[in-house]
Amino acid sequence: MNTRHKAFSVVELLTVITIISLLLGLTIPALQTARMRMRVTAERANLRMIDFALEKFADELGFYPPSTPRPQLRMMQQPPDVNASWDQGAHILYESLLGLDNLGYQKDHFYYTHPMTGQPLAPGPSSPIPVATKRYEHNIQTESIHIGNLIDITIPVPDTYGNRGWGPGWSLNDNPVFLDKLDVDNPRPILYYRANKNRTLLRDPTPPGDAIEPIYEYRDNERITRYSPAFDPGKPDNGQNLSAREYFFQYIHDPQTGGGVFTNADARPYRKDSFILIGAGPDGMFGPNPRDNYRIDDITNFERR
Repeated sequence: MNTRHKAFSVVELLTVITIISLLLGLTIPALQTARMRMRVTAERANLRMIDFALEKFADELGFYPPSTPRPQLRMMQQPPDVNASWDQGAHILYESLLGLDNLGYQKDHFYYTHPMTGQPLAPGPSSPIPVATKRYEHNIQTESIHIGNLIDITIPVPDTYGNRGWGPGWSLNDNPVFLDKLDVDNPRPILYYRANKNRTLLRDPTPPGDAIEPIYEYRDNERITRYSPAFDPGKPDNGQNLSAREYFFQYIHDPQTGGGVFTNADARPYRKDSFILIGAGPDGMFGPNPRDNYRIDDITNFERR
């Protein structure tokens, strides 16, 4: 006697497909969230590694590397570095810890290396002769950190000028920076600011020149942070992120030093005697995100209170 196997009916097949779709709808977002958490954890570890390398740098040389670009020195090289005008604190961080040729920092001729060969050069257009200088080993595990440049990176939506990149100058600048790994297609640079210990103010005076300059210079990474996505112009607090100078000072303000960023002379930034590192976080934006109730998911080397 033959036994007939009953086939799935169309209704049963559709039911199975629906159940599978529901399960995938629940599972995929959870997997994406878990994957992002793992990336954030790895990124925090990378920031700690950079933090440690900067402390080791200071122990060996007696100072933290500068974060203020000095393009005029790069333009004096032979041959001149035409990219220099677009270098930022993020670029100086990389060169300080790895060197442009990844062979280590050169104490006596910082920022006088040839951008292509890494050869140390004496400063000045009339002194193109390479000079020997000691290299300091770096404490960065290059295999665990993302290294690249800003040429091919685009911001997720057009900025207020309709641009999708970091500005026209980046198409010329292939000097390396440390990048995060949160968005594989469009990673963000790690921003570096060194404290100016001889200064006492949190914020930049308005207009500039009215008082002592700030402990942390907004301009050190301005050409990165100012290219921000366009926001809803109908909101009165439109644009409150690191694209604007005044919001930068609010962002780094340590409230334990007193309120009133713009009125309290005793207000100070976080880590006022050393340096700060800022990663854009999962949303890819430096500072508060107006599209997400001004939530801040940045990864930094200080705990915002």
